[in-house]
Amino acid sequence: MRKLKRILTLVILTIVLLLSSNVHAVEFWSEYNGMPLGFALMMEAFVSIHMSVFVLLPLASIISKNNKSIVFWALFIIRVIILLIFDFFVTPSIAIIDFFAVFVGAFIIVPISSVGRFKTSVNRVMKMANDLKESNENDTQVPVESIDDGSPIVEFDEKYLKNENVLLKEMLIEEMSLQGEDVQKFAMGSASTKKNYLLIAVMLISFVCSLMYLFNTPLVYCAVVEVITLIIYLIISTRFNTIKVLMRKAKKNPNKDIFQIVTEAKMEKREETVPRIVKVIAGVCIAIAIPFACFYKPTILYLKYGNGYSVFRYTRDFTGNQKEVIIPDTYKGKDVIAIGESAFKNTNIRKVILPKNLQSIKTNAFYNCINLESINIPKNVFEIRASAFENCQSLKNITLPERLKDIRARAFANNYSLVEIELPVALEYLGAGAFSCCSSLKEITIPESVTEINGQTFEYCTALTKINMHDNIVSIHGETFVGDILLDNVVLPSKITEIKGSTFEGCSSLSSIVIPEGVTRIGGHAFHGCRKLETVTIPSTLKEIGSSAFRQCRSLKEINLPKGTIIDERSFKESPTRVKYYQGE
Repeated sequence: MRKLKRILTLVILTIVLLLSSNVHAVEFWSEYNGMPLGFALMMEAFVSIHMSVFVLLPLASIISKNNKSIVFWALFIIRVIILLIFDFFVTPSIAIIDFFAVFVGAFIIVPISSVGRFKTSVNRVMKMANDLKESNENDTQVPVESIDDGSPIVEFDEKYLKNENVLLKEMLIEEMSLQGEDVQKFAMGSASTKKNYLLIAVMLISFVCSLMYLFNTPLVYCAVVEVITLIIYLIISTRFNTIKVLMRKAKKNPNKDIFQIVTEAKMEKREETVPRIVKVIAGVCIAIAIPFACFYKPTILYLKYGNGYSVFRYTRDFTGNQKEVIIPDTYKGKDVIAIGESAFKNTNIRKVILPKNLQSIKTNAFYNCINLESINIPKNVFEIRASAFENCQSLKNITLPERLKDIRARAFANNYSLVEIELPVALEYLGAGAFSCCSSLKEITIPESVTEINGQTFEYCTALTKINMHDNIVSIHGETFVGDILLDNVVLPSKITEIKGSTFEGCSSLSSIVIPEGVTRIGGHAFHGCRKLETVTIPSTLKEIGSSAFRQCRSLKEINLPKGTIIDERSFKESPTRVKYYQGE
């Protein structure tokens, strides 16, 4: 009954850990929240430490009082396996929920275990008090001076002054030697079984690490996980050392003779013909070799999607030096209509030929394919999801289909080699940061059907000299042209009502700008650092200028504002601008 209870507890715990595991924390914080990778790794380390100290350790105390450490490491390994396996299936959007779930778990579990420990401590103190009371009642008078009765003087063995653990260890080693056993080769059946279970867990993690590499996870990451796993194995396996097992038995049974403990251990003695280190090396090698045997050559995996199939994952071979990939038009007689999320992420492919009936390219589909040089997107594709081609640093040419309606956030961000791209006339949505840091992009035209330009869309496009916008655009979000150092002679759409924060910040070549009638506010840092800006035409509808809006505009000598315009005290900080007022509307 007790074993069944523990098994059920571990099953429930596994589910809890799955729900509260911090699967995509590093990727979420680094890629989606704009944090540096180092800081993201620190966040993940903090969450893991918090999870271990405030969730796993208290749970181990609840499950088992005597084997708390073993249970803790078992839970820790379960969590690691869950993180590695489910990393393939859980999307980054769940990371923020997982992050807070860890802390909620601490607030629920820690108080429960603390109550248990408090009750145990109280009971222990009460027992000590009762024992002390009984001892005082039964004490007899002890004479101050001892009587010399002629008894022989026995010399005291100084080994008994040693630490209890050291003394017990030496006694067990001595007894085993007396019974003719070699401590180094002696293996107990129960301890050996536990080591085998532990080795199986290591093999599972090694298996998952191999799959991760084949599924295009960076080799460094896989290697770090493998090394950490082996270190944890070495630490935990020392607990199953024969002498340590016998020491624990001796402490649990203080009235049992050492001779009897060693004799009972000999009854479950197991001869290990293969050294443990050989088992570990062989087991890890087998676990690593199995995935490579299954995916000995690059493979395209598919999933059912709508009326056809999507490319689920492209696995690389052992070398990871694939150059060209041809995705077939059909799979099992049905069209391949989508490239799934992260399907080619981190691969080294140089060229890919997409199926002719393709309709959708999902999030991160070709993320970080740094060697991809060109791609021709089929005519039926209507959406390119977030970060689909982000960080494709070698991508020089890309042809977009006429039916394309959606380009989502950061779809082509960090494509440093992209010189030219023509947006299709059917395009309706241009996501935030879609062309962020495309430092070779020189000119771009916004299609008539796009009525809103989201934030950071063209930030740090340092070669961009011209942006062609139309009058149907009603909103340009903040930070859209930050750091575009060659951008000049911008014509703003007539229907916008606000120049939002940091829209043209750092556009150091911008020499003049005409703010259209209808604009009521110029946001903070809107033209910060536009050091060549000489002429700004302000409409009569302007009501407010935000903080540092024209900061460090060193060529802006004069500006005319409608009377009553609210100016922040830092609007023209570090600029030699003289403000004049005229009678506005």
